[in-house]
Amino acid sequence: MSKPRVLYASLQFALAPALYAAALTDIPGEGDLRCYPRSVCVDSRGIITSSSPGSVTGSLLGSSPTITAILTSSPLFVSFSGGNTPLGPLGLNPLYQPQSMRDSRIPVSGQPITLDLTNGTGTELSSIALYLLVPQTPVTPPYPVQGDGLSFGVWCNTGIAEPRNCPEHIELLQTPTGPGILNATDITPAAGPDSTFGDLLRFSNVGLAPGETGRFTFFITDRKATLDPSTGGSVQGASPAFNLQIAAEPIPEPSTSVLVATALLLASAGRSKFRRHQNEAAP
Repeated sequence: MSKPRVLYASLQFALAPALYAAALTDIPGEGDLRCYPRSVCVDSRGIITSSSPGSVTGSLLGSSPTITAILTSSPLFVSFSGGNTPLGPLGLNPLYQPQSMRDSRIPVSGQPITLDLTNGTGTELSSIALYLLVPQTPVTPPYPVQGDGLSFGVWCNTGIAEPRNCPEHIELLQTPTGPGILNATDITPAAGPDSTFGDLLRFSNVGLAPGETGRFTFFITDRKATLDPSTGGSVQGASPAFNLQIAAEPIPEPSTSVLVATALLLASAGRSKFRRHQNEAAP
């Protein structure tokens, strides 16, 4: 009788690192759900604050939480906190509709977000980057991968049957929108689980004039609360607090070398024109 127990204990010890490692990635894993069916999941939302007082207002309440923010030359942090349940500040994902106790394809915690962003830099903006991370620490390109369970709505788009091989079958719950052009890499999971897919949204050719407001829409999810702790879920659940970093780049001013080159070209053209007139005037 002792051998089966020892074998089970050995297997449990060997599998534990893999199970708990799954809680530290954005890719949906397999296991028993923390709350099933949906009707037993408690929906409690947190609050939104900002690294710059007065720059952000909004609420996570309602079916479509909306945030208004003013972006200056420094990166802006929109902070999500509270909730007071294992689902964290985002609360119960409206798209979470599990078909069985082991249907962990869609994170239990998440919300669709509308962000109305006003350009307060005084200069027209050429690009805007949205980046999810837990600490309020400014990050500059190249952006590192954040395997913290937070994402712009990563889910496993396979059938319910296991094994699902989710790392090879992921996409976003909602296609992000906003002014300009969204970087194709940020909505294409082909780059693999070690890419910033799900952590980063980069918009170029934004053309947002000073004082102008642009609307961005996207999903935010936290998959750490999805699985029961006994099968790979986080004991704590979703992150009790995390941040959305918003950073922008102005349309670049002409460099000194470009200005000098332009001046030289104009001077050269002027000299050529002057010589031509001299030659025409000569007898």
